[in-house]
Amino acid sequence: MKIGITSYAFRWACLNNLSLVDFIKKSISSGVSGIQVCDNIQYSNLKSSEIKESLSLLKDNNLYIETGARGLDNDELIKQIDSSIMLGSKIIRLVVEIDRYSKELTIVQQKNKIIEDLYPIINYAKKMNIRIAIENHATLSGKDVSEIVNTLNDETVGACLDTMNSIALLETPIETTKYLAPKLLCVHLKDFRIIKKPDNFIIEGTALGEGDVDFNSIIDIVNTNYDLFYFLELYIKRKKTLKDTLFHEVNMVNRSIINSKLIKIDAEPQWKRKKY
Repeated sequence: MKIGITSYAFRWACLNNLSLVDFIKKSISSGVSGIQVCDNIQYSNLKSSEIKESLSLLKDNNLYIETGARGLDNDELIKQIDSSIMLGSKIIRLVVEIDRYSKELTIVQQKNKIIEDLYPIINYAKKMNIRIAIENHATLSGKDVSEIVNTLNDETVGACLDTMNSIALLETPIETTKYLAPKLLCVHLKDFRIIKKPDNFIIEGTALGEGDVDFNSIIDIVNTNYDLFYFLELYIKRKKTLKDTLFHEVNMVNRSIINSKLIKIDAEPQWKRKKY
């Protein structure tokens, strides 16, 4: 099982201007074998010296890399694809959102608009030999992503499974996994617990293995090929001070990495996916 880490595992450090170089160094110190640099690090606006140092760190430490983007702005996505290629990424995870309470456009219309906007991006990605992994999110369920990917019906596009995001839509991690497993390109392992309060329920992020997500069952459903990376990600509250928050974040990352060793994976894939 190949374990990596996304820049959203260090979301508070990134909000405090964590650089790509420093994220790579943190990841190396964590002992993971891959990283996913997402939209909370501005990797498409790097100086040449930063690119050179980043590539050197990746090569010297045999670190696999994927990238991430958000939104459907054509020019920005092309820029991020170009930067991804420069950094050695062959997969770019993509977050797109819809307004489920919109009075102007139905959910179906919004999903059709996503599909329409993706076609020119897919053509460019195909030309650049990079794949797009659409992630389920707080407004886009695994079912929604599955429908979008299946409608596009293109080898260039697959899915990124996040084990927490779609609980906001009352879709369980197991349900999300079942929807996305046939088209998976990457996975975000993110744990959480649901806490009952006197007048509401709270979804609270935890370190991996310390929440309610049944990761072994998820792995059994995915039953992945050897090329798929599982990236650790966190969704945790900030503490009273920035110093305490950053310390807590590193602690949670370290605990997640230790706990990830308890997750088992089958040796043989349940189905085979065509090589890109």
